[in-house]
Amino acid sequence: MDNITLTIGSADNASTKGNSSTGTTALASKYISTKAYTIRILDSFGALKTTLNRSGETVTLPVGNLNNGVYVVEIADGKNVYRQQLVVRH
Repeated sequence: MDNITLTIGSADNASTKGNSSTGTTALASKYISTKAYTIRILDSFGALKTTLNRSGETVTLPVGNLNNGVYVVEIADGKNVYRQQLVVRH
């Protein structure tokens, strides 16, 4: 994950910048390979809201159960950690 590029968009269009929180959010990166990684969603206080273990280039994040607000999406592959802000608006 040296040069990870993260795009957060609606589940229908992962290449759209911003996010449309209609229950799921698609997260895509051309630098995430098929090897396993962990995705965590943390609230603005650092409290863990969701953990997903995935592999592959596209992941759908469940955000329907998150309240409106600012979160941090954290991707870790065991060696590196990448963090990206996520704003949820229903």
